[in-house]
Amino acid sequence: MTEAGPPSTGNNDRRMLAHIPFGDFMTPLDPTSPDVTAHAIELLGEVSPDHPALKKGRDYLKGRQEADGAWYGRWGVNYIYGTGLALVGLQAAGENMTQAWVQRAVGWLESKQNPEWGLG
Repeated sequence: MTEAGPPSTGNNDRRMLAHIPFGDFMTPLDPTSPDVTAHAIELLGEVSPDHPALKKGRDYLKGRQEADGAWYGRWGVNYIYGTGLALVGLQAAGENMTQAWVQRAVGWLESKQNPEWGLG
């Protein structure tokens, strides 16, 4: 049995689609972003821990980390969302969570916690 629909090129590069209003983001395209990458590497880390895309995803997250340790979350439209997802994805992908750049993100999240431990 084959999947219905046209074959995918695996790319999200149909720029004309960026001009079609769609939902809150005003486009059906989802550009590369730390939170989307974190979702992908979390899945790959669980189902295929040796997948070569994991290194690319981890490298992308490391390169996109803000100076203060956070990552922006495009889907959740805030840094707490993005940073939380990045950390979960990195852990699932087998990243060493004791590294300084990872701990900088943990420290950033801790600095945003309310006294009762909430982040709201």
